[in-house]
Amino acid sequence: MYGWGVGHPDVAVIDQTVERAEIEDQWSILDIVQHVGFADTDSAITLLSRLLHSSEIDADIEYIEVLEDTLEQDFPRFPEHWEPQTELDYSSTFTDEQLERLLALLGETISSERLRRFDSNISFDLQRAADEFGSDSG
Repeated sequence: MYGWGVGHPDVAVIDQTVERAEIEDQWSILDIVQHVGFADTDSAITLLSRLLHSSEIDADIEYIEVLEDTLEQDFPRFPEHWEPQTELDYSSTFTDEQLERLLALLGETISSERLRRFDSNISFDLQRAADEFGSDSG
């Protein structure tokens, strides 16, 4: 299962990814989360929401870290000698609205203290998520 298949009519990529994280291994899905981010940023927020709301999963910052690559590049890392940026007309970016949704989700699901602690390590504005959307933002 790969994140590039998100939105496929016959394969429930988001459902299968959450199930795999809950039942098998929450760390094994990091690449899937990243690929969903490159394939469809809106679906990436939906997937992240499902993961962060699951009582069976305690990873959080790790999922955000793999999504931040979409802020800096249009493609994930590819094998040597393949340069997709010269071969494909494609880009992946979060819209301002999607970034707002993402920050609200992070503020709602991750403690403000934890967000502030990792703010300098992550490209997303975790400080803002904590200040504007966190449980202690009152």
